[in-house]
Amino acid sequence: MPRIVPKKYVFWGIRGPGGKNERVSSWAYQGKDVPYTPLVSSRETIMQVMQTHNFLKLYQEAIAGPQASVGRIPIEKSRAALLMLSGKKDRLWPSTQMALEIVKQLDAVKYPHAYEHVSYDVGHNVPDEAPESWNKLFGFLKNHY
Repeated sequence: MPRIVPKKYVFWGIRGPGGKNERVSSWAYQGKDVPYTPLVSSRETIMQVMQTHNFLKLYQEAIAGPQASVGRIPIEKSRAALLMLSGKKDRLWPSTQMALEIVKQLDAVKYPHAYEHVSYDVGHNVPDEAPESWNKLFGFLKNHY
């Protein structure tokens, strides 16, 4: 199943192509890394995250870090209708928090296209854990595309 929860930032890839110590963006455009918000957690936190697969703290600390804005996705420049489905119990990244922040951004600039955020009481894999989200997704696509 796809993982479709939103995020507000580009982060570095946890494991770069050369191994786990290489820092590269998780996204590239035309063969070049997209600027990313660096992770700022301690080595101990990173080790704990890797063992537990609960990445939430890692991303929360990055968002609160001094260089968070470097990787902010300028969603307000989008020219499309946007649907954000998030999980309130997401342990990978704070998808609901970021979706709420994105909605505030879009409200502030009076975004001219349709946008909506729906949060489910589930984790990171919204379609797996909340099958009703498929109806929301397909309805949104039908109405706006």
